[in-house]
Amino acid sequence: MNVSELIKKGEGETLEFKRELNDSVYKTLSAFANTNGGILLLGVGDDGTIYGFSGDLDSLARSIRHNLGINPSIKVEEIDGNRVVII
Repeated sequence: MNVSELIKKGEGETLEFKRELNDSVYKTLSAFANTNGGILLLGVGDDGTIYGFSGDLDSLARSIRHNLGINPSIKVEEIDGNRVVII
């Protein structure tokens, strides 16, 4: 399933949208890691608006490893010129 289809589905138990990197990203990833997993789309607002993520992906991966001790799959899909990070 591609990112556009995920966004159309909307948020749910295993799908979260986060507009930007902040503490709630780590809380969501921690919750996913301690349950049955899930997908976090970084650069997408709660309403499905695509804002894009302009941060450094290596720094993001290091930050997640440092803060949570996990190595999640991190992919990027470009939609209308905006990078959406799939974690």
